[in-house]
Amino acid sequence: MEQNYHADTCEFCPFFKDYDDSRGRGWCLGFDRYVRKHHRRSWSCELLTENRTVMVQLYTRAVEEDDDGYPVPVDSHLVKLTVAQPTRENVEGKIRQLFDLSQWEIGSFWEPCLEREI
Repeated sequence: MEQNYHADTCEFCPFFKDYDDSRGRGWCLGFDRYVRKHHRRSWSCELLTENRTVMVQLYTRAVEEDDDGYPVPVDSHLVKLTVAQPTRENVEGKIRQLFDLSQWEIGSFWEPCLEREI
């Protein structure tokens, strides 16, 4: 009996890395574990793949001393971004398209609906 593959299986997920073996195994980058091509995508998978809004706090690399002699950034920006998954790698990649990171650094980023730092 031939197995029926659907678009809602791991095989078509962007987080799936195929081992190209005869048993249909691969690695799920989203959950950091092995899976099979024919596994159905779960609700947790859907949460991983939908676009997410994050707030990013940027600080200039240039600093000046405050009244107490401590170095503080000269300027900062709060930027709202949409990314596929709120990881530092994804946020940095998206920010690089908008800012020259040689002059700025990411202080923190968070999902505004959750109000927790990632």
